[in-house]
Amino acid sequence: MPDQYSGFKSHQLFLSLSPLQLNQQIVTEIEKRLGLSLLDKDAAHRVCFANQNAELQDAYKQVFSADDLLDYVYAQLSGTKSDPDLGSALMSDTLIAYPDEPLAFWQQVRRGHSLRQCRH
Repeated sequence: MPDQYSGFKSHQLFLSLSPLQLNQQIVTEIEKRLGLSLLDKDAAHRVCFANQNAELQDAYKQVFSADDLLDYVYAQLSGTKSDPDLGSALMSDTLIAYPDEPLAFWQQVRRGHSLRQCRH
């Protein structure tokens, strides 16, 4: 049986979708596992421009955003259903594995972003 250290349920991470609010305990665990920091939208102006550059190679990224987490989770959930509706999928009880490797995390973020764009 999975424990709190192997994963989380998406509805545990996303406390609210509008505005997007995250469970800080889960975010802290993700930060620790990836060695990255969550970019606080209020503090974005204090972060080096390089971290916000879309052309920056994944290996050099130091921060991720709440939207990146949304895309990561969506990519993970897309494998469990043929055509997940974002709102209902994010409130599911499906266990989402904690990301442990930054390059794989960014790959899933891109995949989730593409999937979400296709749904609109």
